[in-house]
Amino acid sequence: MIYMTDIEVTGVGCPSCGIPAAAVLRRDENGYYLYCWCQQCGAEWIEYITDEEAWEIIHSWERWYE
Repeated sequence: MIYMTDIEVTGVGCPSCGIPAAAVLRRDENGYYLYCWCQQCGAEWIEYITDEEAWEIIHSWERWYE
């Protein structure tokens, strides 16, 4: 079984310094979001995404693990 905290996401850029940042998919009472952090400057932020975007990420990981 894949847990959302295991799903790392690429393609997120740091709003402070512009370099690629790390992100994981999570969900709360408001919906799915990416918890992001920059290893360069230390910035942390969240980006809410649509259910469709989240399922796209989840399904891509399921295919990768098969």
